[in-house]
Amino acid sequence: MSSLQQNIKYHFILFFISPVMGLVYGLKSKSLAYMRWSIFGFVVIYGSLFNSSFLGDGYVHWNNVYNHYQYLDFSVFWSELLDIMMLDHSQDVNDDPYIHIVSYFVGGVLNAPGLFFVFVGAVYGYFYSGVMVKIIGYINWKSKFNKFYFIFFLTMLILWIFPLKMQTVRTWTGMWVLLYAILSYHETRNKKYLLLALMPPLIHVGFNALAVPIWFVLFSGYRNPKFYFIIFVLSTFFSNALQQTSFSNIASQTSVGASKIKGYTLDEKRIEGNLKQNAEKASNARFYKRFETLNLHVNVLSGIIVFIFIFLRKRGFGQIENTLFSYGLAMAAFSNFFTSIYAVHNRGWEIAAILILSLLVIFLSKNNLNSIRNSFFKVKLPLFIFTIGLIPFGFYLLSNVLSFTSPFALFLPVISWIEPEIATSLRAVIGYLL
Repeated sequence: MSSLQQNIKYHFILFFISPVMGLVYGLKSKSLAYMRWSIFGFVVIYGSLFNSSFLGDGYVHWNNVYNHYQYLDFSVFWSELLDIMMLDHSQDVNDDPYIHIVSYFVGGVLNAPGLFFVFVGAVYGYFYSGVMVKIIGYINWKSKFNKFYFIFFLTMLILWIFPLKMQTVRTWTGMWVLLYAILSYHETRNKKYLLLALMPPLIHVGFNALAVPIWFVLFSGYRNPKFYFIIFVLSTFFSNALQQTSFSNIASQTSVGASKIKGYTLDEKRIEGNLKQNAEKASNARFYKRFETLNLHVNVLSGIIVFIFIFLRKRGFGQIENTLFSYGLAMAAFSNFFTSIYAVHNRGWEIAAILILSLLVIFLSKNNLNSIRNSFFKVKLPLFIFTIGLIPFGFYLLSNVLSFTSPFALFLPVISWIEPEIATSLRAVIGYLL
C-alpha cells in the first residue's frame, strides 16, 4: 500500500496520458480502496469525453443546460424545483430533482455548461465504483475455477455495466445508487443505507416503480430465493393475462405521471404496431441488433435464473449469493408483471441482469464445477448453451461501447478537452480506418 501512495502522482499523470492504462494500473493493485478511486477517475474522464456528435438521450439533457439553465435566476430554479417535487411542471423543465439541481449548478452557478457530464460522471462514478469494488471483493481471483465460463460471464457483466449508460444521466445513476445502498447495507447493517435506498426516485421518477421489488426485499429482510422463484415462475406464466390499469391510473394522477404513462404504456394497437416495426427493423439490421430488438436476451436470462435455482443454489451458495439471487428474482418477477409498460419491463430486466450475472460470476469463481456429480449434463452443458445464447447480445453491447466511447479514452484525453470539435467515437474511427 505504501508503494501505491508513493506512486499516486505518477498514476495521476498516467490517467492524463491514457485513462484506460490508468484504470488497468489501479485494478492491478491489491487495495479495494485504490481500485475504487481508479474506477471513479476513469468514469469521470470517460464522461468528460462525451460529445454531442455521438450522444443519444444525453444530448437533450446537455443541450437543455445551455438553453434553460445558463444564467438561470435562483428564485426561478427554486420555484421550478418545488413544481418538480409536486410532479407538476412545464415541459421546459427537467423531470427530476437530481438533474434539475445538477443542471442549475453547472449552468446557473458555474456558468460552465460544457462541464455537465463531468459532474454527472462524478456522481455516477462514485456509486458505480462503489458497487464494482464490492463485487470484485466477493470474487475469488485466486481459485482459477471454471476459467472459460468465469471469463465469459465476467466479460458479459463488464459490457453490460460499461459506464456509457451515464449518458442517459438519470436512470442508471439511480440504479447504481440503489445497488450501492443494498450492498452496503448487506455488509454493514448501517441504517443510513436504508435512507440512501429511498433516494433513486429523486434521481428518476421511474424508480417509484422500479425500486419497489428491491425495497420489498430490503425492508422485509426476507432473503429466501425459493419464495421469490415461485413469484418469478408465476410472473412468467401470468404476466400477459393481468391488466395493469391500476398502476397506470394511480400514476396518471399528475400531469407528469400522465405523460409518462401515455408514452410508456402499450395497448393492443401499439403492441401490434411495435411488433410490425420491430420485425421491419430486425429484417434490415445486423444479427446482434435483431437479437436485441426481439428481446431474446431476456429469454436467455430467464433460463439462467431457472438453471441457478435448480442446479446451483444448493451447491455453495453463501449469504451474498442468496442476497443477490433474492434481489434479482424479485426484480425479474416484477419486470415480467409490467410487460405493457415497456420502460419498467426493459429497465427492470437490466437491473435484474446485473444482479444475476454478478451472482453467477461470484459463484463460478468460488466453486469447482467438476466436483458436481454428472457436472457435464447438469452444469457445463447448460452453461455452454447460455454462452452461445448470449454471444449475439454481447456483440450488441460491444457495439454500444464503440458508439459511445471516445478514442481519447485510450490516449491523450486533453486533446478532446482543448479541441472538442474534433471529438468522435471509436466506431467512427474504426469505420474510417476500414
